[in-house]
Amino acid sequence: MITAFATPKLAVEAIKAAPLITWRNHSRRRTAPRVARCAERHRLILENQELRARAGEPYRLDQIIGDSVRIRELRQLIQTVAPTNATVLILGESGTGKELIAGALHTLSQRGTGKLRPHQLRGDSETLLEKRIVRP
Repeated sequence: MITAFATPKLAVEAIKAAPLITWRNHSRRRTAPRVARCAERHRLILENQELRARAGEPYRLDQIIGDSVRIRELRQLIQTVAPTNATVLILGESGTGKELIAGALHTLSQRGTGKLRPHQLRGDSETLLEKRIVRP
């Protein structure tokens, strides 16, 4: 914050938010990069707060993006299976959204208020896989 009209309250707020730069001690050439860094820091703080707030949100069906026939069928299948007590195994390549599907199923299920505990089963042996699958 750069100001010619400082008050004690404003000074305290400015010091808490970012380094105080007085015009007498800095040229425009030296001040502009510092102001840019302060603005970027502020933007990152706000973005971090938003991401932390969203991290606590439950998964939703609308987080599965797409409008193809297959995606619409997938959403319908999730809505059909979620209210049941069925055990579901989700298979797919890395990065295809398996956790989003698991989260949407969990949120829409009777257990949706509980914590979702996804399991990564890459490369597990068949015996270990059987031990890791938890049945309700």
